[in-house]
Amino acid sequence: MTNLNLIFGSLDSFSQFSDYREFRNDFLKRRENQELYDNESGSGRIHGDGNDPELWNPTIGYGFNLKSRTLSNITAYLTHAFGTISPVQEDALSILGYWKGSIPVMIDGISRALNAEDIVRGARGLIPELSALTSLEMTEMQATALLNAVLDGIPDTSFGSVEAGLDNALDGQWLQNSKERVALISMYFQSPGLIGDGIKSALADNNRAEAWYQIRYGHANYN
Repeated sequence: MTNLNLIFGSLDSFSQFSDYREFRNDFLKRRENQELYDNESGSGRIHGDGNDPELWNPTIGYGFNLKSRTLSNITAYLTHAFGTISPVQEDALSILGYWKGSIPVMIDGISRALNAEDIVRGARGLIPELSALTSLEMTEMQATALLNAVLDGIPDTSFGSVEAGLDNALDGQWLQNSKERVALISMYFQSPGLIGDGIKSALADNNRAEAWYQIRYGHANYN
């Protein structure tokens, strides 16, 4: 959930941060992967949130959801983040393809489809047949490159960006370089469906106080 109490102080200033992009990234990094932000060991590998493996959505870096993306999309973004894809990383991408395509593989002598728990445990090196997944562990710098690519886009590709997607959802560019926009970006990053008609109407009416209210209270996932 987006903790908007961490965003809203004075609405326009970014205090110790030099610009909007730095503030935006710092907020999202802390929200999506505090351990990686703090450079803790193992925090840059594929992981699943929570204690119930059945609810895991394998994710890498700062909120890059592997379940919701196509293999070609994953490959393009990870190639951008790593700079180049090694042979063992190509094997890892093949494993992700088997998982996403429900293609059976041999695990402990049994042919079966992979699940989300397999992907996360394989990334931890706990399933020998899936050990190639450990090669996708990211440094903080690589994870930042991946986050920026998702938020701002990759030049000369057909993939969109969260920033452009938000502008399209709002039918225009609104609240540029503001803390409200960081809140909206965080919401859109989680799920584009969180940007509702109440927010759009407030912005169209140039009612910034109502826009703040809609961001803070007018959706089903506020905190």
